[in-house]
This record gives sequence, C-alpha cells and structure tokens, in this order.
Amino acid sequence: MCSVGFMVSDGTNKYVVTSGHCRPDISTYFNQGTTNLGQMPFKHQGGNSDVGIIGGGPSNVTYQGGKIYLTSTTSGKYEITQNASEDVVGEVVRMSGASTATNSEQMGTITNKNFSVSVDGYNYTKLRLASYTSVGGDSGGTVYNGNKLKGINMGHSGTSAFYCQLEYVLIDLSAITGKTINILF
Repeated sequence: MCSVGFMVSDGTNKYVVTSGHCRPDISTYFNQGTTNLGQMPFKHQGGNSDVGIIGGGPSNVTYQGGKIYLTSTTSGKYEITQNASEDVVGEVVRMSGASTATNSEQMGTITNKNFSVSVDGYNYTKLRLASYTSVGGDSGGTVYNGNKLKGINMGHSGTSAFYCQLEYVLIDLSAITGKTINILF
C-alpha cells in the first residue's frame, strides 16, 4: 500500500503520482478504495527521485487535480509549486499519506536539502530530510505547506522522513515518458 501524491498530465493522458518503489511488477493494478486506477507504466528509482505514475484505468476514473487528502473525510488544495532552489533549511513542510493522514497531517521542518541515502540497491541524492513523521504506507504521499506543493514522501530514517523534491520528480517523469509532464491543478 502506498499513497497518492498528486495528479499530472502528459498532454494526452492523466496520471496519479506516487513512489516508484510501490510497483512490484508492471502487471500490478492500483486501486483507490474500490476504484481501479490502472497500472504503473512508468517509474524511476535512483538519482534525485523515486517516482511512478499510475494510469490507464477505466475511463470513468475522475482525476481531481490540486487535491490534498488530509484525513479520510477532509481535503485541502494546492495551487502553486515550489522549485528546488527555493527550499530553505528550517522551512515548514507538511505530509499527508495513507497511514499517518488517518490521524492528522504531519508537520515538521526541512533539516537537510541534500540528503543522500541508499534504498533497495538504489542510490539517491538531493532528497529533502524533514522532521515530520512517516510510516509504512505513506510513500508517495503529498508534501506541501499551505497551498504550495513541494514533492512526494519517500520514506523515513529514524525519527525523520525524507522526500523527493517536486522539481526533480517532474524532470525524471518527463525523461522516462519522453513527454513534458505537467501538474494538474
């Protein structure tokens, strides 16, 4: 189980963004509740991001851009994005994931803008280390503050969490799909 980060489009197709490590194999189907969202046709692991996009589900699936799921009954909305160069150590970040969001959104601060870690044989750099809480199932969850989208949650290390910065996520998605990937607001 993983979390929904945000929605994107390649100009033709719409996708759900989550962590790439959430796909055990290409034939895995993803669901949101009882709704089939499709498979993860593209994923990237290593370097600056751990990201995958889910799509190709039934045509009746509604992709609601801009939505942040805060709890099972409430949501917020992102309206702007933050580039990597704008991140500041000490800046407040929030995370909403499938496991922790059932209690409340998680809040912390950025403690390192260039965190490196090796996970499952993949080496990552330029991740953001933050002091919010993250547990299993939160991977791919939305990282934001207020109405500003900042990235997707990747994992945790001790009492800290780390996330992939939005700018690097979009660069890597565009590279693996061969198309420009844009956020749906």
